[in-house]
Amino acid sequence: MECRLYLEDAPRGADYAADERVDLERYWEAMNFLLTGKRESDGSVASLLVEDWPDIAGSEATRIDTEALSAFGNWLINQTDDGILCRFDPGAMVAVEVYDATLIAVDPVSARETLAQMLTSLRAFVLRGTQIGSAAIRVIN
Repeated sequence: MECRLYLEDAPRGADYAADERVDLERYWEAMNFLLTGKRESDGSVASLLVEDWPDIAGSEATRIDTEALSAFGNWLINQTDDGILCRFDPGAMVAVEVYDATLIAVDPVSARETLAQMLTSLRAFVLRGTQIGSAAIRVIN
């Protein structure tokens, strides 16, 4: 399974700008773990990636409303990359059954680097979304 986020108010089609989409691949639960220290939602704005959002017409796509994306952006802007990445702990991820944590544990150096790059992309995506006042579409398939 993989997770992708798209800005709802971005131009339609396959040619999204780099800051109008973010591909978290199989690492969306791992990213949530870095943001919250948990696999599942903790009920805070930091749990945006794993929160239970309304489905769009019964599909695997869900809509993250504008207010939630903005609140997440306001929270994220006050977090440092080092502060987020210091939670990287493959053993703890395996223990709480983060999706594909066993693969993360096999090559933790590469996985941490990938997550750091995804964090940069997530920041750009959220910043762009808040700048244009957009909701987001999350697709996990």
